[in-house]
Amino acid sequence: MKILCVFILFMGFSINIYSKEALTLKQYLDIQLDQNYQVEQLKAQQKAQSLALQVGREYWKPTVTAVAGVQENRSTELGTQTSFNQLNVGLETTWVSDLGTEVSVNMSHLNGENLGLEPLVERQTSQQITATISQPLLKNNSLHYHKIEKILAENQWQQFMNSQNKVLLTVYRDALASFSDYQLAYENWLIQLELLDSIKKTTYIVEKMHDVDKATYYELQQARLQESLQKTAVEQSFLQMKLTQSEAFLEVELEQDYQLLPFTLLELISLMEEGIQSPNMLEEHPEYLEALLSYESSKLAYQKEKDALKPDLDVFYQYQKNQYQTSLTNKDEVYGIRFSYLLTNKKVKQEQSVLLAQMDNDFIDVAFALKRLNSSYERNVKNSELLTVQTGVLREQVVLARVGLEQQRKRYQVGRASYFSLEEVQQDLIDKQTEWLNSQNDLVNSLISLAYYTQFDIRRNL
Repeated sequence: MKILCVFILFMGFSINIYSKEALTLKQYLDIQLDQNYQVEQLKAQQKAQSLALQVGREYWKPTVTAVAGVQENRSTELGTQTSFNQLNVGLETTWVSDLGTEVSVNMSHLNGENLGLEPLVERQTSQQITATISQPLLKNNSLHYHKIEKILAENQWQQFMNSQNKVLLTVYRDALASFSDYQLAYENWLIQLELLDSIKKTTYIVEKMHDVDKATYYELQQARLQESLQKTAVEQSFLQMKLTQSEAFLEVELEQDYQLLPFTLLELISLMEEGIQSPNMLEEHPEYLEALLSYESSKLAYQKEKDALKPDLDVFYQYQKNQYQTSLTNKDEVYGIRFSYLLTNKKVKQEQSVLLAQMDNDFIDVAFALKRLNSSYERNVKNSELLTVQTGVLREQVVLARVGLEQQRKRYQVGRASYFSLEEVQQDLIDKQTEWLNSQNDLVNSLISLAYYTQFDIRRNL
């Protein structure tokens, strides 16, 4: 009756595992890569990054601004107070060519008082056009300089896309590791169940032998105590399995509850070893591309400010025309050359030094990133090879330990072995099973790292 109750209890546990919608590994990874909070954060940035790219690529387009204003002026002269008001609407536009030529045009329509060559009290309308053209001669007049904004925008977009790939790869790695932790807890629960079944067999034998005075009361109580303790160990391993399952879904927002569908660590190892045989080039890894793109960005930023300390020397020409409703039209033309040089330039020098230092640091990071990736990849390759051999040896030891336990149980039944030696052999089996399971888990973790560095997606093999 007791055995039947225990059987029903653990059958209830098994049914509870699959009471929710079960997800395969592929389905679980799909959900993680689509609904993980880190992925959602990147999706929120997509529009802003896309607009920044458009702005950078359209650097050559003119800026157009609509302006409007109302003003009222009051003045007192020789004791006489006068006032007038004006309404102004218009457009302002500025365009800069690839050679640095700046063209600006301002078109305004005015309606109010105090307009004209001789300010009039009565209201009238006026149209004003102002056009200015200037050309730098010493700096900021190369084709490359004015394309830097476009190149920087494209670099920032590439960095954003690469950050997406890096996040997806990291989410994939962490999700696979979480599934591995769940699989480990699941198989440990199975091992504890197997041990409980073995202990129950031993308890049954001891009870029968005690009935015929071939086992002591102490041995009987010890056997029952071991069975009770193992039931607790089974419940604890079950709770640990449920906990690792909950942790596997911590970073995703789900509308319903899901249950992971386990298989075996050995099958997971086989699938990963099969797929990691042809690794991608490490130069294509997001970690390396992140360092490379950052260096290119800092180099562009330094090039943009490289000539900041040079003096400004520009030639310019300005044309202005005012046409009034009741006054004569007047025109003004101004042309000349402007020279300016910033004397208090320590801040500019400091900013240049910062940009240069950043460029040098990013260059070092590029070399170190590739070196680090190569080192980590080689270390995990060697570690995986050693763990594969170790796992195979431990698997054979578990098979032998199971055979040894059955033989020792038979020896105990015929009185050729003590109960304590039977306990030792039984404990030896559980120790070897645990060691084998941990070795499998270590191998899976090493293969997960290799999958991260080689960008291998196990979903292709599922």
